[in-house]
Amino acid sequence: MEPGQIVVAVILVNSASGAFAAYVASEKDYSGFGWFFAGLFFGPLGLLAAAGLPYKQPVAVNGTAPREAAGAGAPASTAAPAAARAPQRPRMRESKRRPRGGGPMVSRD
Repeated sequence: MEPGQIVVAVILVNSASGAFAAYVASEKDYSGFGWFFAGLFFGPLGLLAAAGLPYKQPVAVNGTAPREAAGAGAPASTAAPAAARAPQRPRMRESKRRPRGGGPMVSRD
């Protein structure tokens, strides 16, 4: 193969990878435009990365609708009342917190 043919082959492979990466990413509810350029610049590696993306929305299995998250879309009568939710852990007092650097605890007394 001549150098000109190799360049044309790389351009075609990367363009096809970009198109397929855009399609796969848009099916998974990601930006197809951005993933097109990932596939265009990185070739099959960009396509492989797009294929490895998780789905943003639950996927229906066997034609059935996916179950909704508890309380997310349920009517108010079936949602858990505020008193039934897990209690929040109380926050530490300011004097007990570690400094941002992650060093030892320092007392402000």
